[in-house]
Amino acid sequence: RIKALLNTVRQARRERASPDACPICLSGFPKERARLTWRGRVLRANDYPVLNGHLLDISLEHRSQELTAEGIDDFVDLTTAVEAFGLVYRNQGPKAGASVNTHDHNQLAPWSELSMLFADGRLPAEEVPTREVATIGSASIQVFENWLATGLVISGEPADVKQAVQAVTDSLKRRG
Repeated sequence: RIKALLNTVRQARRERASPDACPICLSGFPKERARLTWRGRVLRANDYPVLNGHLLDISLEHRSQELTAEGIDDFVDLTTAVEAFGLVYRNQGPKAGASVNTHDHNQLAPWSELSMLFADGRLPAEEVPTREVATIGSASIQVFENWLATGLVISGEPADVKQAVQAVTDSLKRRG
């Protein structure tokens, strides 16, 4: 016996919206809904949550979903600031599942919800064997081995993680 969840609201909302409208810009977000401004970004509820408490971290400036030095700082600093709350993740580009590539944003999923899905409190990606490919200061850059998708794990002190993410981003841009 299975259950399937289909979200038809997103498509219906997109069909009603102007083709040029950004689905996550604050201009379309009701003013009465809670939000928190942080360092030129806003944290707010995700309109299409995959979990209870699923939040978006959105740049106030409308800029593409591309990791810039500023975006890396924001991502790592947010991850550090909310470490006890949950997982911060980013779908970087359409191949990674990003549905909004025109506005810089990250996503937050609360540990309380994730722990209900994963009994031991660990994400499946945390169980995947990795191989270290580089280090930058205290940061270790590891690639997934024998996993369904290409992925990286970058861990270390925040300042070194920022440098490592920048190095990976620069390398991927050079590769096209």
